[in-house]
Amino acid sequence: MSTTGTTSPLTGAITSYSGAPTNTNAAGQATSTGDSVSENQFLNLLVTQLQNQDPTQPMDDSQFVSELAQFSSLQETTNLNTTMSGFTSTSSLQTAASMIGASVTTSATDSSGNAIGGEVTSAATSNGVVNVVIGSNSVPLSDVTGVTYPSASGTSTTSSTSGS
Repeated sequence: MSTTGTTSPLTGAITSYSGAPTNTNAAGQATSTGDSVSENQFLNLLVTQLQNQDPTQPMDDSQFVSELAQFSSLQETTNLNTTMSGFTSTSSLQTAASMIGASVTTSATDSSGNAIGGEVTSAATSNGVVNVVIGSNSVPLSDVTGVTYPSASGTSTTSSTSGS
């Protein structure tokens, strides 16, 4: 990853930023964050700005406070994102667990090319991916295309899913 930041020699203000930082998702895959700036990058740019400012014209206090407020906002947004990611993962696992005992259809196939489907016996996560276990096959929750829940009266209730 390559990022650069430049500052004005007269005011020390950040005049440009370029780079495309990447993050990794729960499955370890790289995801682009576009033009966003991480906490460390923001701090590095702020320190660079302070080091390169003109001592005879230091940064305006209100500008400095504004940048610190931006950093605080960035930290809280990052914390919220982490919390929401955990919530989403927990919600997906709860959805998979609710399928235990139900009959499911999936878009997944086994090594012979046969469609995998049947009764869900368990649910688990592996490398950040929520899976349902059908027989000896572990299938990602996102591959589940339909669920039939047994009912107490002996009839079945069927629902389709988009693989949430």
